[in-house]
Amino acid sequence: MLEQVHQLLHRIRDLFFRYGIKSMTMDDIAQQLGMSKKTIYAHFPDKKSLLKALMSDFLTCHYQEVVDAQKNADNAIDEMFRIAALGIQRMDKITPSFMFDLRKYHGDIWNQFEQFRATAMYEGITKNIRRGMEEGLFRRDLDVQVVAHMHMEHLNLIVDPGHFAELNKPMRTVMYTIMITFTRGLATPEGLRILDQHLENNPIFENSNLTN
Repeated sequence: MLEQVHQLLHRIRDLFFRYGIKSMTMDDIAQQLGMSKKTIYAHFPDKKSLLKALMSDFLTCHYQEVVDAQKNADNAIDEMFRIAALGIQRMDKITPSFMFDLRKYHGDIWNQFEQFRATAMYEGITKNIRRGMEEGLFRRDLDVQVVAHMHMEHLNLIVDPGHFAELNKPMRTVMYTIMITFTRGLATPEGLRILDQHLENNPIFENSNLTN
């Protein structure tokens, strides 16, 4: 039963990501999924509760992906780029209209998203920086809090595509440029060697596959 709800949320999430929230009625969702509204209402009494469950499921899945990336990464630089790849692959699936609708019409759920970024994501960034310092890949004279806040601002730019709309460049290109510039500023000579080696051996943001 739980797995069925999980799969249903993923299918509906793809619709919201593609078409936005406001334009999709419960009738539209049922039609797109080829099922009756009664089936959807059996799990979610209204569109608001559906959206809340969808975002909670999305953030839970993303958090687990980040944890897996941290465990599987060879070092802090590998970890940073694995997580960036996850983020950009997620954003590739989300149209600007979804982010606009979420922020304008569903402030409480938007705040849930913001709280996740301010806590779980910030904690992950600080751990990554400290890991890099311990491994000798990031400079030890860095102020971890300042660097973490800087990186959070980079992520804010990615979440709001309007910042780079006039460049008319793929978001992957924008994120890649940000990550390279940022990481080189943190790296020790050994870190730069590892970074160059990583970039040579790994296609840009293609080292992780999303299954959720």
